[in-house]
Amino acid sequence: MSTKAKLIVAGVVGFILFLTLNGSEHAHKAFDPVGYWTEKRDKLQEMVEFYRNEVRSCRLEFEKLKRTRDITMRQAILSGSTRQEAREEFLSEWEATKEVCSTMRKLLSMEEANLQHANQELAKHE
Repeated sequence: MSTKAKLIVAGVVGFILFLTLNGSEHAHKAFDPVGYWTEKRDKLQEMVEFYRNEVRSCRLEFEKLKRTRDITMRQAILSGSTRQEAREEFLSEWEATKEVCSTMRKLLSMEEANLQHANQELAKHE
């Protein structure tokens, strides 16, 4: 093998080593697709479970808001708020919770789609 060829091979090996040592996602994906997609799947499963728990928590939060609405409004009125102000405070909290829950459902849906994709990719390489 000529010196030029050895330098080229050394350069390529060095580049691959550099990418691998730097945790390059592309290198990991290219050289160990099963390992890459297995790690990706495992992380996505954790994220899906996290967002499922958040969506469940939202349902409980809405239930709590429904059940404590009258008490919360009475407490606000006893603290000096008008009935209208108490109602607006409650509705504001309701809308904020609704917005957070909507975001959690969207994130769950997105992570479920990502998980499905990771499972498909893993199946291709196993």
